[in-house]
Amino acid sequence: MKRFFTKKTGRLTILNILLFFFLAVFISCMKKSATPPAVTTDNISGLTKVAAVSGGDVTNDGGATVESRGVCWSTSASPTISDNKTEDGTGVGAFASDLTTLTANTMYFVRAYATNSAGTSYGNQVTFTTPQTSLATLTTDAVSMITEVNAVSGGNITSDGGEAVTARGLCWGISMNPTVSDPKTTDGSGIGTFSDSLTKLSPNTTYFIRSYAINGLGTAYGNQVSFTTAPVSTGSSSVSIAGIAFNPQTITVTAGTTITWTNNDGVSHTVTSDTSLFDSGTISPGGTYSHTFATTGTFAYHCKFHPGMMGSVIVN
Repeated sequence: MKRFFTKKTGRLTILNILLFFFLAVFISCMKKSATPPAVTTDNISGLTKVAAVSGGDVTNDGGATVESRGVCWSTSASPTISDNKTEDGTGVGAFASDLTTLTANTMYFVRAYATNSAGTSYGNQVTFTTPQTSLATLTTDAVSMITEVNAVSGGNITSDGGEAVTARGLCWGISMNPTVSDPKTTDGSGIGTFSDSLTKLSPNTTYFIRSYAINGLGTAYGNQVSFTTAPVSTGSSSVSIAGIAFNPQTITVTAGTTITWTNNDGVSHTVTSDTSLFDSGTISPGGTYSHTFATTGTFAYHCKFHPGMMGSVIVN
């Protein structure tokens, strides 16, 4: 009896071993039956010159866990995960993807992807083209508040052309079609309206003016406007020389004004420009000297006989 049970036990052990062997082979075959996931690609939305939105939907994991998913894109057809790509989680289901750092006016190819232990699969291919950029669009305002030496104008930037406006303003000159190489104002950035003053103009002179706007593609100009400054005024003013001093020491006038100095002192004086622009020569007591200032600026002067006597004329 003992020998019989021993043999039977031995036969049962062999059967158990064979059973475990076939079970292992079966499980191994089951593992090898996994395939790459099934995935579709979403259409493009939220398109700008540098970005877009897409995504996809992993509809089947292929019998193994989806370890990564997203979209990949390129300027060549059939992009892969070796190209630009997003990483948008794991598992099955829908997901959204942001495509960034794109180039304006460029065609791109996009495919969703999903990866499991069996490999990477791709969705249907979608194409799109980023918008084209251009120079800004703008207009120039009519000129107002015109004097002998000043005027006011402005502009309106109605479109930035798809690129941010980094500088804007007015440029002017005595020749047609002025540019930013001529005298100009700087009036901030962005689209919208702006205004500014044109200064240091010459009396009775015709000027041409245009608004300008600068974006990443270059400089755009608005329509050209022309205007003529007022003629030289015929005003006059006076300075008294008394107590070894000019009174007032500083006088402010408009361009075209004639200033007359009167020597009310008991000694002689001169009215001599620091830059040799004018020189009265000797002015005896009771004498006068006149000079017309046609252009704007600040003009310092002194008395040759008395170094401490100084004055200035500011012309606007």
